[in-house]
Amino acid sequence: MKLLLRSLVAASLPLAAVTQTQAVFDPSIVGADSQWALHLDLNTLRQSVLGKELVDMAVKAMAPIADGSVQVDLQKLLATVGSVTAYGSNFSEDPNLIDGTLIFQGTPDLRKIAEGFVAQATVTTPDQITELKDLPFEAYSVGGQVIVAFPPEPVILVSKSKAQVIKARAVFRGNAPSLAKNNASPLPALLKTPGRTYLVAASVVPSDKIKLSGPQARVLQMAHSGSISLGERETQTFAHVRLQANNDEMAEKLMKILQGITAMASLAESTDKHLTEFMQSVVVERQNKTVSLSLSYASDRLVQMLQSQQKREMERRPNRQASHPSRPAAKPKIEGKLIAEWKADQGHASITFTPEALVSRTIENVALAPGASITLAAQREGGEMGRIDCVDIIPPAGAITTLRFEAEHMKLNRYTTEASAFASGGAVVTTQDSGTAQFSFPGAAGTYSLKVFYADESDGKSTFSVSVRDPKVVQPEAK
Repeated sequence: MKLLLRSLVAASLPLAAVTQTQAVFDPSIVGADSQWALHLDLNTLRQSVLGKELVDMAVKAMAPIADGSVQVDLQKLLATVGSVTAYGSNFSEDPNLIDGTLIFQGTPDLRKIAEGFVAQATVTTPDQITELKDLPFEAYSVGGQVIVAFPPEPVILVSKSKAQVIKARAVFRGNAPSLAKNNASPLPALLKTPGRTYLVAASVVPSDKIKLSGPQARVLQMAHSGSISLGERETQTFAHVRLQANNDEMAEKLMKILQGITAMASLAESTDKHLTEFMQSVVVERQNKTVSLSLSYASDRLVQMLQSQQKREMERRPNRQASHPSRPAAKPKIEGKLIAEWKADQGHASITFTPEALVSRTIENVALAPGASITLAAQREGGEMGRIDCVDIIPPAGAITTLRFEAEHMKLNRYTTEASAFASGGAVVTTQDSGTAQFSFPGAAGTYSLKVFYADESDGKSTFSVSVRDPKVVQPEAK
């Protein structure tokens, strides 16, 4: 199950292994009423210099599977994905209200992997994934929020509603209006891309729903639609942005604003020679009501920039280490008396960090003195990163109220704070290797229960521990 889930997640990355097929954007599979659309040609991306580097980075970053000897060949897996197309007919700041549809196209193996995962998940996690019986093709509900459908056609459809999935299939079959025949929409023209383009996205500009400030807001308010495309031409990676202005006057202002922004960016001080050259390659042009921003830069230099950025990131976070079977996470140092140690081995949730992953461990009869130092430690194993949410110190019945200590406010060593909407304080702490979170007990001496809230995911078996160190007793000075 873990292997299948990780495979499915990886397959949705905008990367793929080498094939010769080019999956050009096809407007006939996109609904006619679409207000935005995006297409990733993963085969073309894979053949590019930049794409090969991204694949290599993904392979190196992929965490090993902790509970078995079978490992995923990521490059072979990514070869199953040919293209991903997304579109939708509305805009909203609330993601729950967006009606988008995803269309995955690839080899028969991609479909087998996805079907195998969801079919198995209906048995192992029936509370999360259930089969839908009232659709005319195989489909599953994931967490009650997303529908994954496998119609007879060679596609995988993902959307939020049954109606949208049915409509998407009808469009794909040619039984419903498509963007290809909507002459009133600006999107078909914006989505046409010459050459080896691996990403193209276009959208109308919903000015009444945009809440931006600064240059971005001024730029968008002057346009009614726009697009962006990325690709590779010979040894150069190119990016092309097009904005359709409301009128000629707006087009002229829009061009001047973009020219000013790019000029300031190109003159900014930077110690990175390649970054400076990159910014200076930007060109802004106007043709009638269309304003375009283009840049073309050597692909091998972009790769060097990526590698340099990755190196700087690692230098800024010296305590971050990748988990690897040949280099297990270092065991954290225990301070004081060890009062509990356990494995997070129940796998209460999938490999993703969900509300169901947060569980608790209660430690009874813990003697605490004022100022005692309490240390929570975790040692990562596999993809489970030793996340800790908070600790409750519970007094005997009838005594003072329970004290709660949020992990993100403790003294952290080799731990980083990670925002989480469902954590008690809006965040948890996470370690990439091993770490400790420490705080002092401010209450009165007595015997208490400690309740530790932590994450127990299904892609590892991290070790947690709690230790207590009594406060140092200051000896009175001799007279």
